[in-house]
Amino acid sequence: LWYDEVPDLNPAPYTVLDYFQALKTDATTESGKAKDEFHFTRDTAEYRQATQSGASFGFGFNWHIISSVGPNRRWYISYVDNQSPAQTNGVVRGDKLISVDGESFANGEPDILNAGLFPSEVGEEHTFGFQRKDGTDYTITVASLEVTTTVVDGVTTFTNEANRKVGYYRFNTFIAPGQDALIDAFETLAEADVSELIVDLRYNGGGLLAMSSQMAYMVAGRDRTTGEVFEQSQYNDKTADGEPMPFFSSPIDWDQGRLDSGTLPSVELERIYVLTSDGTCSASEAFINGLRGIDVEVRQIGDTTCGKPYGFLPEDNCGTTYFTVQFKGANAKGFGDYSDGFSPSLDPSLSTELAGCFVEDDVTLPLGTTDDPMISAALNHMVSGTCPAVASKRRVADFEQFIMPDPVEQAYKHRQIRDRIDTPIDY
Repeated sequence: LWYDEVPDLNPAPYTVLDYFQALKTDATTESGKAKDEFHFTRDTAEYRQATQSGASFGFGFNWHIISSVGPNRRWYISYVDNQSPAQTNGVVRGDKLISVDGESFANGEPDILNAGLFPSEVGEEHTFGFQRKDGTDYTITVASLEVTTTVVDGVTTFTNEANRKVGYYRFNTFIAPGQDALIDAFETLAEADVSELIVDLRYNGGGLLAMSSQMAYMVAGRDRTTGEVFEQSQYNDKTADGEPMPFFSSPIDWDQGRLDSGTLPSVELERIYVLTSDGTCSASEAFINGLRGIDVEVRQIGDTTCGKPYGFLPEDNCGTTYFTVQFKGANAKGFGDYSDGFSPSLDPSLSTELAGCFVEDDVTLPLGTTDDPMISAALNHMVSGTCPAVASKRRVADFEQFIMPDPVEQAYKHRQIRDRIDTPIDY
């Protein structure tokens, strides 16, 4: 996308991967962060397995990261995947990672930590030490499996103080195997006749842009979305803009790259709440931006999103898939300038500010219940328009995992970044 900002380097001194890493802009955004945080590679087989089947080698751990930088690394369990080794061995939300294969996680050797945390095949046995929130330590030894990501979870309803029925679901990633579960969730919510909706995207790093469009349709319904643009892909001045992506109203045959027959369910709402974190990224942000483009009011509870209005057309070469930013996405109003993320505000004044509240994700409290501070804040804001007194913006220091070149952080970030694939769809 930023070819005119990429240095013209002699490739002779570089390996292939080092040369690829060097071929990106070093410009920064208005806030000072790198404009291109999303230039990376993945093993092609691993990438295809993760995006097409939803499975990856691992243990079912999902992490809430405070710091990935030694000597004070701090990772906590945010949730565990259903039917995973983590779940069957009693690991729960809020547990703190203490050690990996006998090596201190806080200040241990990155190569040992990475080898344990990110197995390369099924059957690798590793030992993990955790600490419960009550201070109790425990250790588990588990073998890696092909763990299937829990895409949709916690579908339920609440009743707020205005006696309105509020739907809720947590959506963790936009991948093809999650389509049926997402449709089932909206069928349940539509049958419950919800008049408010909380979409929990705090752990959603993105994925298939076409599925983001589907979910936006299921929120807004046919009348609001017919003939409207969900996202327009904008390329550089050497490439014509892509064909506008509509709000897809039908299931998608991902293998064939075409729309199936039938119509998706919808709750047909004019306003929703989204729960976000600094890990809410890419197709999740496109979902927010696409709805705002057709004047669906999106209110935000949580933290500033990651800021990725960009996408890739992944390229495989000799078993490595290369991801380099090729396009920026804009909504029906032409807006796509949120490279510093969307932020909640009591008094929105900027185009990237949404009405809502800064609320920390407290991993010591259960997901999907009114004990969760983010859900509680959303339910309260619907009625009062006010935020919890304790709500505050996370300290800048807590974002160090995005800017420090720690090997553990790099390995995790590259496995977690989801790509806004411009999936070929016949429509």
